[in-house]
Amino acid sequence: MQKYDVVVVGGGPVGIIAAIAFRSRSGGALSVAVVDPYTRRKPSRVRTSALAQGSLAFIRELIGPKIDKFLVEVSRMEISTRGWAPPAPPALCFESVTPLAHIVSHADFEPVFVETAEEAGVVFISDEAKNYRVDGSSAVLQLRSGLEVAATLLVAADGENSTLRSDAGIEVNEREYHRTAVVATLSHEAPHDSIALQIFYEAGPFALLPLEGNRSSMVWTETTRVADKLLCLDDEELRFMIQTKSKDRFGSIVAIEDGPYAFPLRYRHARRFFAPRLALVGDALRRVHPLAGQGLNLGMRDVAELCRLVFERATTGLDFGTQITLQHYEDRRRTDSVLTASAFDVMHDLFGISAPGSERATSFALRCVDRSESLKRLLIKEAAGLNRDHAFPR
Repeated sequence: MQKYDVVVVGGGPVGIIAAIAFRSRSGGALSVAVVDPYTRRKPSRVRTSALAQGSLAFIRELIGPKIDKFLVEVSRMEISTRGWAPPAPPALCFESVTPLAHIVSHADFEPVFVETAEEAGVVFISDEAKNYRVDGSSAVLQLRSGLEVAATLLVAADGENSTLRSDAGIEVNEREYHRTAVVATLSHEAPHDSIALQIFYEAGPFALLPLEGNRSSMVWTETTRVADKLLCLDDEELRFMIQTKSKDRFGSIVAIEDGPYAFPLRYRHARRFFAPRLALVGDALRRVHPLAGQGLNLGMRDVAELCRLVFERATTGLDFGTQITLQHYEDRRRTDSVLTASAFDVMHDLFGISAPGSERATSFALRCVDRSESLKRLLIKEAAGLNRDHAFPR
């Protein structure tokens, strides 16, 4: 049976970055493996993420500027309610001298992560995790093929339906939104000028995130019933619906380049961050509403903190897979994780209120925030992952 210091289960961006971090920050001293049957898959180009300033700095520290050529800056964010229409100003606008975020396609950056991990000496095991057990000072992972691998520490980065979380008996708090995110890549007539647009409708937010050229990534939250109907529309009908929903902010919708695809939305957060010899990170730990684009950024902060704690113990020759390390990890990450996830859950409810006068009240609240430059700076800093209470550890 092969033994590693750390075995990461899950070959998505959070899992791969975790593997790179354990290798690079230990100077190659820690042996690391990634278990995932689909690591070599080609990610869908329609899937994009908004990298906050803190996340991007963390990634650059690990892999250098390799993904910089794929990044598209967000220099301005416009937020309004359904009653807004150009040329009226948005209810709330965020602008900054430095980019608010960078949009990147998973089809561009995930292969770079895998390549960097291989160069760092990470071992890839193309198999599926089935369950695990603790055997003394090791976690033994049984794979679907029947093989077993052992590790001082297992890291569950295997998504919202985590096999390892379930096997460890870690319960989750969850809530179905009965909403679906319809995503697509669009080309439009007018330039986006690095603007991210978000309009709150009764069913949920409609967002356009800037891509290279006159192109945007669309995330349209709708009731599941309406989303199913949208997927059945022909190209011309859907383009008309999208143009109407976007209030013609970037002119006519020229083409739907990729999509549409649908993803059900839910809130989910694990009640515990760890089990014996097992730590949860990313979507295995929590699943948040996409309205603020913070899912991947939260996962990066998980990885940074866990890696720091493991490295501190490893450099002193101590066992880094014990409850002491894992309890410290939970203590350090719980406030940021729970409060951020819960805040998105509350925002979903507030913006979805359909009572008479609710839209006017929401618009008024957004404009009040817009008038407070100090509050806007605080919110920008929070979204960037630079708040001192949960900044990326070094």
